[in-house]
Amino acid sequence: MSLILEIQNLQKQFGKNTIVNVPEFFLSQSESIAIKGESGSGKSTFLNLCAGILKASRGCIKVNEIALSNCSESERDHFRAKNIGYLHQQFLLLQGFSALENLMIAMKIAGHVDEYFAYKLLEELGISHQRNRLPKQMSVGEKQRLAIARALVNKPSLLLADEPTASLDDENSAVSIELLQKLSSDHKTALLVVTHDTNVWNRFTTKIHWKEINQVK
Repeated sequence: MSLILEIQNLQKQFGKNTIVNVPEFFLSQSESIAIKGESGSGKSTFLNLCAGILKASRGCIKVNEIALSNCSESERDHFRAKNIGYLHQQFLLLQGFSALENLMIAMKIAGHVDEYFAYKLLEELGISHQRNRLPKQMSVGEKQRLAIARALVNKPSLLLADEPTASLDDENSAVSIELLQKLSSDHKTALLVVTHDTNVWNRFTTKIHWKEINQVK
């Protein structure tokens, strides 16, 4: 399988403080990895670097063989829209738009709109009947499913999930992780999850402690 994410000598500093120091990390197509670490330990910063939201202080991040460190902010934004799905701690849904419109807008930003695929994705997640409802009219579990659909709607090769069950109860948390794993596998998307929740971490075959890869002294 081809490498989707390649990291070499990655560092991120804020002032004189080094938050992220990852000598190397690799993620292949269709591979799923969970990283567990304490809150405030730099995991979210690491994901933001992988997504190209933040620029590294030094080192190299490649997604689909594109070095994000060599791209401008606008180039990274454009690349992310087409190639990277991001599931945030908070759902960050567009409150004034329906479930289906949330997906269509995400597709429009990436430059390719396919309403049929968006609907089928909602159907896969069991919320197609909610397609015309606003997020505020949906349950917490349904909002999370919509957030998963939005992260996958542009058929990304890399899906990043930052504490994806932080807003969910235990039942919805288990369902959410199962859906993430199933859909990532079905769509051949590489999945990287960061969490402090041992229950989430234990649901993955490949799991790593953040302190094992983040060499901050």
